[in-house]
Amino acid sequence: MRWAFQVTIRLHSPDVIFILGDTFDEGKYVMEDSEWETYVKTASQLFNTTTDLHIVVGNHDVGFHSEMTSTKVKRFYETQPSIYQSQHFQLVEVNDRVAFIMANSMALTNDGCPQCEKAKEELNQLVNRIECSKESSLECADVEKLKTRAKPILLQHFPLYRESDKLCTGPEKDKAEVIIPFRQFHDCLSKSSSKMLLEKLRPRLIVSGHTHDGCEYLHEDGTIEISVPSYSWRNRNNPSSIMLSVTDNSWKISRCYTPEESTVIFIYVAAAIASLPLYMITHRRSYFFRSVSRKFL
Repeated sequence: MRWAFQVTIRLHSPDVIFILGDTFDEGKYVMEDSEWETYVKTASQLFNTTTDLHIVVGNHDVGFHSEMTSTKVKRFYETQPSIYQSQHFQLVEVNDRVAFIMANSMALTNDGCPQCEKAKEELNQLVNRIECSKESSLECADVEKLKTRAKPILLQHFPLYRESDKLCTGPEKDKAEVIIPFRQFHDCLSKSSSKMLLEKLRPRLIVSGHTHDGCEYLHEDGTIEISVPSYSWRNRNNPSSIMLSVTDNSWKISRCYTPEESTVIFIYVAAAIASLPLYMITHRRSYFFRSVSRKFL
């Protein structure tokens, strides 16, 4: 994974990199600060780069909604605020032209929990900033404006609500091999939370992760969502990432695949088999010369 990440950066020289959550495999179970720091150090080694890097919070980092606590969320948000998502709704503007919004999927259940209420408050504040950036009025005089008026791109770990991956488009090799019904708050956001985000933020594109499979999904309001496949061999044979090119009024994606795990294993096995005869020949020749030397001595 580390080498694939470095090669991707060197080949494409992106302006910014977003990791869509679950950076820490079992981070939600970590209790000791020292163990958490070990996770952070490992992640820093895997994703070592001078390119602007932002990491979205995922359920493996802080737990599903029922597992998420203020302590876990605070710990993640305060890890490295310049890199790790540091609030429930965080705005990142790139080159003063593109606005990305990172959202905490696990805090969007609208059930009155403290984290959910805080997320709702931050969402309304962000919506106010977006709207005030489009107009000049007395109500917006003290509101910090965005540098771009283009619609934002929403980034989050969970996909918005969909029944399953049955209606997904995109490359066949990225899609789920088995179609199963999605559970709200576990596999995707709820219908109500998804509707709220679409209506309030009106994003031009949504990019998500979580399912480990690729999907291009068209929501009822016409918004396209791209679910990015897992970047780990642990979750799929052909991990990948996407390259997103964005202008003020358009976007396009291209996919970057890492070597398939099965191919790498085949190469190792083939190399081992191919080198076996050479080893045997070399070993026998060495044994022959040692025998001859002893005979004449």
